Amino acid sequence: MSDHPVDRLIQELIQTRRAFSAAEISSIRQRMMDVPFLSESSLADHLVRRKADGQWAGTTTPAMYHADLREAIRLGRIATFERRGGAMAAAFALTADVVQSGRQGPDPEPGLFVVYSADRGRLVTGYQFSDTADLALPGGIIWLE
Repeated sequence: MSDHPVDRLIQELIQTRRAFSAAEISSIRQRMMDVPFLSESSLADHLVRRKADGQWAGTTTPAMYHADLREAIRLGRIATFERRGGAMAAAFALTADVVQSGRQGPDPEPGLFVVYSADRGRLVTGYQFSDTADLALPGGIIWLE
């Protein structure tokens, strides 16, 4: 369980649903951008799946994929929610704004979704989507911006 102050902030926002400041949103965004995936093997596994789905080009490296996810966090809308009892934060961005055309696969989707676990202090997934309804977001999602 992460005890990083920003991870505790995410947990607090989910539990209390209190108002949040621009500085708090900025700190959440920065934390999400600064952390690694759960593991290097997890990062590589996720990229293999995204290439197989046609979302990213076959020449995309794990470092490029991770950079695209960080850019989605930098540019996207941020939300928090609880999933299976865990505190999560997510970024939602437009794929075309984030993934360079040369890195887009043959079947790119319009949206890009990046999920961060505040409990673990790590990114857990990042993938493209066609409609937010496909994401099965929980009802208690809190949009920070």
